[in-house]
Amino acid sequence: MKLRHLSVLGIFVFGLAISQPEKTNIEREFNKGLAFFNNENPTDESDRRALGHFSKIAVLSPQNQKEAILVRNANEKLGVLYQTQEQFQKAKQYYKNSLSIAQKHQLKDSLSFSSLLYISGLYYYESVYDSCLIYLSKAEAISEKYPKLPESERLYNTKGVLLFESGNFRQSLAYFKKAELLENTDEFSNKNNQALALQFLNQPDSTYKILKYLENNFSDNNELKINLATVLIELNEPQKALSYLKQIEGDSVVFYNTLAKAYFKLKDFEKAQKYLQLTIGLSKSKHPNIGFAHHYLGKIAAMKGSYFEALFHFQSALQNLDYFFKEKNVYRNPKNVSNGFYSYFLLEILSEKAELFGNLYLKTGKLHYLRGAISTYEAFGLIASNISKTYSQEDARLDIIDNIHPKYQGFVKILWEAYRKTGEVKYAQRAFEVSEESKATVLALGINESKIKTSSDIPDSLLLSEQNLHISLAALRKNIENSSSPEKVKQYLAAINEIEIKIGSLNEKLENFPAYKARKFMDSQHVEVDKLRSFLTQDEALVTYADLGDKAILFCLTKSDFKTYELPNKTNFESQVKRLKYKINNAEESVEAKSVYRALFGPFEEILEEKTHIVFVGDGVTNGLPLEYLLDKKSKFLVENHAVSYLFSAKFILSASKSATNGHILAFAPFADQKYGKDFLPNSLSEVRNIGGDKILENSKATKQAFFEIANQYQIIHLATHALADVVSPEKSFVRFSGSEDNKLYLFEFTAGMLKNTQLVFLSACDSYGNSNMQGEGIRGLSRGFYLAGSQSIISSLWKAEDFATAYLTKHFYKHLSEGNSYPEALQKAKLDLLTDPTMVQFRHPKYWSHLIYVGFQKRESNWHAYLWIYISLTVLVLFAWWQFKKGVLSKLKF
Repeated sequence: MKLRHLSVLGIFVFGLAISQPEKTNIEREFNKGLAFFNNENPTDESDRRALGHFSKIAVLSPQNQKEAILVRNANEKLGVLYQTQEQFQKAKQYYKNSLSIAQKHQLKDSLSFSSLLYISGLYYYESVYDSCLIYLSKAEAISEKYPKLPESERLYNTKGVLLFESGNFRQSLAYFKKAELLENTDEFSNKNNQALALQFLNQPDSTYKILKYLENNFSDNNELKINLATVLIELNEPQKALSYLKQIEGDSVVFYNTLAKAYFKLKDFEKAQKYLQLTIGLSKSKHPNIGFAHHYLGKIAAMKGSYFEALFHFQSALQNLDYFFKEKNVYRNPKNVSNGFYSYFLLEILSEKAELFGNLYLKTGKLHYLRGAISTYEAFGLIASNISKTYSQEDARLDIIDNIHPKYQGFVKILWEAYRKTGEVKYAQRAFEVSEESKATVLALGINESKIKTSSDIPDSLLLSEQNLHISLAALRKNIENSSSPEKVKQYLAAINEIEIKIGSLNEKLENFPAYKARKFMDSQHVEVDKLRSFLTQDEALVTYADLGDKAILFCLTKSDFKTYELPNKTNFESQVKRLKYKINNAEESVEAKSVYRALFGPFEEILEEKTHIVFVGDGVTNGLPLEYLLDKKSKFLVENHAVSYLFSAKFILSASKSATNGHILAFAPFADQKYGKDFLPNSLSEVRNIGGDKILENSKATKQAFFEIANQYQIIHLATHALADVVSPEKSFVRFSGSEDNKLYLFEFTAGMLKNTQLVFLSACDSYGNSNMQGEGIRGLSRGFYLAGSQSIISSLWKAEDFATAYLTKHFYKHLSEGNSYPEALQKAKLDLLTDPTMVQFRHPKYWSHLIYVGFQKRESNWHAYLWIYISLTVLVLFAWWQFKKGVLSKLKF
């Protein structure tokens, strides 16, 4: 008998063929059942007879391995029969029995593959995704040992669907592509799944291309027409989408939901509501599709101003998307979403619900609506954080940033409005905290997880396996960069797909270690004003810029002050910054240097006058802006009075450790000889020889291999070389070393912790900072790569540097560093040396010295200890003098 109606993604399950053991009563009974089970034209009667024969032996205790195999198989067949009859609980129990027998009698693990697949399918249909994933992962481990097992394609398709529903679209695509290469893969289902994953990866053209291919080969398929319509809706062609939907006669929830979305896009809300209500009417139990229907009904109600009706629908949507969430109270939200399943879609609903509460607060001024907005946004933040932690690769985490970051901006906006309305500083402080929590979240996760892995209960062998997989992945990406053969590129892409799946599987294994998993999900990126203050010294000020889309807010935090300011004209400010950046690159004088200073620092000028060190966190247009060039009200460069540190987020201050200002130095100068022609850097040799390095590698010795072999042995690494910032694909940005082959260190080759012993990387190379700005993550460039790799501090260049001036700055930086100055102080003093040196007068334009910036935060001891000892000493001295005085006076008195 063939297994009918048991399909995830259209893949049908067939019974396992088994070898014929020696005849026994158990075997005879099993074969009778098998004959009915394999009936080419199964009937209720043949199923009943098969059940009878298998049931007789399923309860027996096997006396040997041969009998154990038969009893195990009988239990599995019973599971299939009951699953076909939709008696799912009985089916699950028999599958579990088969797995238990296999384990107890130590049967070959490949025999358990089908039972693991089938039971995972049952949990999938019940929306119990944790259990589904557990059994699928076990099946996947078996599949890795036996790659040609029947139904392996079903495993990878199902795993892909689970990853898709958790929002990990990139990883799901890897699994769908793996299934595509296996025999017996259903082409329609597989390509359809690939198209959906590509759609959510914002690749509508690729999606449409696949769906059009399917249309040419499966023209009568209704599921295809629905998916084509879905993509057309995303491409803003709802009318064309309707032309496909009108070819369908049906009453499925997916069909009605898609019709509703098309009419919603056309702003025909009456028809949209009609089909959404039909969707809800088709189901009497919780289901994600019902959740999507409530979501759109909530959107329609909100657009009509029916806020309370909208809140009802949003709450109903949350209940349908989160199987365990049952709260009808709109002030309650899901927080502990299992493994992130459907949480990606939950985020959309939570953010719209929070925005709705915010609008009610702004309209009425009632604080309970404000509390509703804040608590919903906080739930959003918790789930967003957990989503990112379930993903195994940085690329997958970056995929969702564009969607998540605007929601954080909405949270900051409502907090800011609450501060303006109430005057209560706690709302402004929380706005600052949320703004910083939302910046560089992917970078922070990578760094934190690396630290947790090396200090948890994970065996070194697994960490080494992970490291080797990342090395292999980087090698394949390099091969693609260097290959001109389309066929070779195709092979490399297939190999990359395999490795990405292995990385995903390995990360699932890592989460089997309780200490690692607990710390990973417990670790938060929470920012608190008071904690930040404890890291700042009396002479430091933290200034941050929050780009909120239609407005921008500035925050200034010191040991004792907290000030805020909203830019009056963000559009004008952004134009000034862009002109400033252009003019500095072209060595032109810029009036914007004063106006940008006034906008950024004018509101805090009184505070900053007392500070010698500014820590700046940019956002939006201010990323990559050299602040040292700005002119204050006395027409002095900011660098004349302040050292400056740049950070991706203020949260990195909280993880900063006290680092030494100097240490063993490793220097590279791979192009210091004229034989390199146009690559020759004439001043790079004197640059590296003047820094007092412990080891200097010049020309042919300054190879990429040498960097990997010895870089982690030194506290300071200096690279006087070429670099390229790739604007289109920032992960392809690189630093060059000597050698004709494999001489580029790409950004995608950096892995968390690879330079964990490094305190400072000095990149005097051109464009080493980067210039590809990603919303929420900041500049993606080489500085970010070295920061992820473990270096606490980086000095890099914002644009193409002048070789001679850079060599001068480098020499003076290390001179001031050797005198005990911090990294930002040493860089500041090096720039001041150039500005006051009469021999460097031709290099005084900021183009020649403001390109080098310091990224990082050096934790310094506050001077309060010294002040305390001085106070104690003076007090003791005064008391001693008073005691001596009294002693002298008393000795002269006579009684």
